[in-house]
Amino acid sequence: MKIKRITIKNFRSIKSEELTFPDSGILTLVGPNNAGKSNILKAIDNIIGESWFSGDKAELNDYYMKNKDNVIEINIIFDNERKVIFKSNEKWATYYDEYDNIIYSSKGNIKDDFPCTYLSANRDLAKNMQFRSYELMGKIAKTFNAKLNEKEKGQLKTKFDEIMLILDTIDGFSNFKTDFSDYFNELQSDSPYRLKVDFKAFSPLNYFKTINILAND
Repeated sequence: MKIKRITIKNFRSIKSEELTFPDSGILTLVGPNNAGKSNILKAIDNIIGESWFSGDKAELNDYYMKNKDNVIEINIIFDNERKVIFKSNEKWATYYDEYDNIIYSSKGNIKDDFPCTYLSANRDLAKNMQFRSYELMGKIAKTFNAKLNEKEKGQLKTKFDEIMLILDTIDGFSNFKTDFSDYFNELQSDSPYRLKVDFKAFSPLNYFKTINILAND
């Protein structure tokens, strides 16, 4: 599903703008600094990005001329005729299917139906390669982790259990686990709540985090 057309009104530096996206290829926004390119991308991210944007969350700087009487409108239409309509005087954006029926969040994951990944203007490649929740690689890992089915999870768990057996053969590792757990329990001796230390290598998300992207000549 691709964006077909977007209309933006009264958002930040944008009084009124409409963009039609090409059927194929890459759309490039070209213009001088402070022309509004980033604001167009931010408008898209606000509506179909990972976070939830609402009229209540709109800040003064989000309104054109910093005037809250200027109602922000962001409309996004996709190539399959689905669409999203947002107005800042209404609490949430409204999502429509291809038959013009409202899609309610209680009937599915709207963010999955209208996917969007926003990459900021930060040019720090090392930062984007980190597996933090809102960095590029973190988003990629989380997406693939969500796609795992039960069979694949079982297969990965079996492999990770094998890794733990290998680690236990390392001289002193088993003793380290026991000593660490005992010490942790002693620290909690005066606490009414008890936490248990569990040494487990298994986590599909951790598996994706071990993937390294290397550039070779």
